[in-house]
Amino acid sequence: MDELLIRAPAKVNYTLDVLGKRPDGYHSIASVMQTISLADEIRLNRRSTPGVELNCNAEGVPTDERNLAWRAANVVLRHADCAEGVRIDLIKNIPTQA
Repeated sequence: MDELLIRAPAKVNYTLDVLGKRPDGYHSIASVMQTISLADEIRLNRRSTPGVELNCNAEGVPTDERNLAWRAANVVLRHADCAEGVRIDLIKNIPTQA
């Protein structure tokens, strides 16, 4: 398989409690949420060259190591000792920071 399409549904938080900062810089939370039909699309394509290429249709979304999808793909490629790379096309339908 050379291409994989994934839907990443939006969610509504009914409750969200921030419990504290973790050693990795993120926060622990307790939340009650529900997914909704609105979703972003993530298209993954194999590349013959190593590394991660990320493209996004939404202005202001980082397409480098600041992006969590980029970081996750980079970790997987490194740990899999993969000589190939991946192109990620992120089609934003969910408003950013919403």
